[in-house]
Amino acid sequence: MKRLLLLFSICVLGVVWAQQISFNAAPPKVGQTFVRTSSYKMDVDVILKFAGESLQEHNDVSTVTVRKAETILETNRDAITKLKVTYELIDRKSVITEDDIPENKKGEPSPVLGRTYVVSVQNGAVKVTDVHGLKPSNDEIDIVESDYKNLGEADSFLQVFKNKSIQPGERVQMPGIVAEGIFTDSEHRQVKVDNATFVLKNVRQNAAIFDTALKMQWNQDANTSVKMNVAGETHVSIQSSRMLSSTLSGTVRVTGAEQLYNRLVMVDGKGKITITETLQIK
Repeated sequence: MKRLLLLFSICVLGVVWAQQISFNAAPPKVGQTFVRTSSYKMDVDVILKFAGESLQEHNDVSTVTVRKAETILETNRDAITKLKVTYELIDRKSVITEDDIPENKKGEPSPVLGRTYVVSVQNGAVKVTDVHGLKPSNDEIDIVESDYKNLGEADSFLQVFKNKSIQPGERVQMPGIVAEGIFTDSEHRQVKVDNATFVLKNVRQNAAIFDTALKMQWNQDANTSVKMNVAGETHVSIQSSRMLSSTLSGTVRVTGAEQLYNRLVMVDGKGKITITETLQIK
């Protein structure tokens, strides 16, 4: 009887052990190319109030899509120290509907759209040039530097999963500042992640599937704040610990005040948001 119980225990432990997912993270390789695509869509109904009465109502639908191709030129162990980046797509759209009349607003073309840059770390500072080694405009430099301010540091997302074994149902808590580097870019740099939780669900085609939940906030200005709660799925490569894709959606709440007709009015907005991220490794 004791022998049977021992064999049963060994079998159960074997099943539990087999369920564990062990993540690897090989150092970045020179010549490797990543194509990153991020998309944000926000649909919010906004009411402007004064003394408790509604003055104006409108619906605001805004979409931002960014696609970049990054080729690694130099590395230092786990850190990328130099890369070539091409901004292949930057598309901003906004439709404001008031009194059932939609008004399409297209943002100004980004100065980095369609351009290629070489970004490197020199003496702890990020340096940006064009492919010929020449200095771009200050506007271009500001955008690229903001996107790659952490160049030269080991990928913090990888460090969360690297060499870690996780069982289905296990929760991984990610520091907000790490999640910001993944789920925001220069277009949404003011967005702060308060909480990021990943719970391993299953494995599919060498990728770990995590149920993901984020709490985020954005102080649009000194008087207005935007809070977002989103949830969905994130796919993480077991072999490289890199995030391959993420699709999150949830609610948006806008509160605050703004000037309208020379008076300070209250802003009350509710809506929904969708965030998608994909990474293609070449």
